[in-house]
Amino acid sequence: MASLSRRKFLKDSATTAAVAGFFAIGAPELRANPLGLPIGSQTYPHRQRIKDGDFAGLCKDMVALGVGSLELCSPGYEEFKSLADAKRTKKVLADHGLLCPSSHFTFEELRTRQSSTVA
Repeated sequence: MASLSRRKFLKDSATTAAVAGFFAIGAPELRANPLGLPIGSQTYPHRQRIKDGDFAGLCKDMVALGVGSLELCSPGYEEFKSLADAKRTKKVLADHGLLCPSSHFTFEELRTRQSSTVA
């Protein structure tokens, strides 16, 4: 293994830190959504919060993380019964600036009451 003097180590470290600083100053803003589409998340991993009635808090946290759209689950799933009031759910989403382009449904819901469930 090659030896490295303390002087060489400090010089190389200072140079690396200076270069990193110049890049950080002039670096363009990072884009997590290069296609210009909002970053999305499913609500299923957060089902306990929704079941506990904290849907508005969940939306606030998602927006803080940079999420712009949520994929919901229908009230046909036990954990999502608190989202049964569609007007209230839409208002909470709109109040936080979130989109909802899709949702999960039970097969029984789609077979027996598709129109009302989608609405």
